[in-house]
Amino acid sequence: MANEVQIFEMIGGRGESESPPVNFVAKQTLSIGGAISAAFNRSTTEVEVISTTGCVIEFGSAPDGLGSFYPIAAGHPRRFSVVAGQKVIAVSGTATAPAVSIAAGGASGTEYTEDAASAADPVGPMFMARRRDTLVTNEVSATGDNIALNATNKGQLHVSNADQLPASLGPKTPALSLAVTQSGYQYETVAASQSNQAMGATGATGDYLSHVLIQPTTTVPGTVTILDNAVTVFTFTTCTVADLRPIVVPVGLFSVSGAWKITTGTNVTATGVGNFT
Repeated sequence: MANEVQIFEMIGGRGESESPPVNFVAKQTLSIGGAISAAFNRSTTEVEVISTTGCVIEFGSAPDGLGSFYPIAAGHPRRFSVVAGQKVIAVSGTATAPAVSIAAGGASGTEYTEDAASAADPVGPMFMARRRDTLVTNEVSATGDNIALNATNKGQLHVSNADQLPASLGPKTPALSLAVTQSGYQYETVAASQSNQAMGATGATGDYLSHVLIQPTTTVPGTVTILDNAVTVFTFTTCTVADLRPIVVPVGLFSVSGAWKITTGTNVTATGVGNFT
């Protein structure tokens, strides 16, 4: 007997007996792997399928054997609810291992074992990312769009937030600074009777002044002024002190006008501590 499927069209419902009625509406016989059936009768609501060999079937308006399969075991009838006008096709396969088709553009891939030695040029599916040496402002047009991952020319994924981290290290203006503790402080000494001595080689906007040590040399030290370029930030006014212990003036600010500067009076020196240009 040829490998074929018999289709019995019936009028009934899911709640009715699994035994087919004696008088079925229509009967069709299909070759497995052959053409699709004729459209079901207008009164058909169920079909019973019997196959001479294991196969899989697909229902639809124009089934092609590439869609959703139902396995059919040899000699075991199965009943399905259908819609009038639908058709069915039978293709090779088994009830326990239906045939699998890969649509155009698909690939089956290669399975690999973790911790096993890799081939020099393995073949198979791989995780892909777009090479982007310099990140752009917007990769896609709107929130919610699909977006590809970006990587460097070495295949390293971009995982840092470039909108939050500065492009380079070093002193920054307040707007570009991170809320972190500064490290690697420099210091600049200022002798007595100096006027507007800049902190650092030249000093610049964005320099950070952590604190200033004021060192009296007598019990009547002169005035010490701390300036953000030309703007006075703090003034230690001349006075009489009980002893010659140093006086610490915490600042903790970035300059916004230019270099940090210190002016000293008589009988007093100063040391500025921070990051300077």
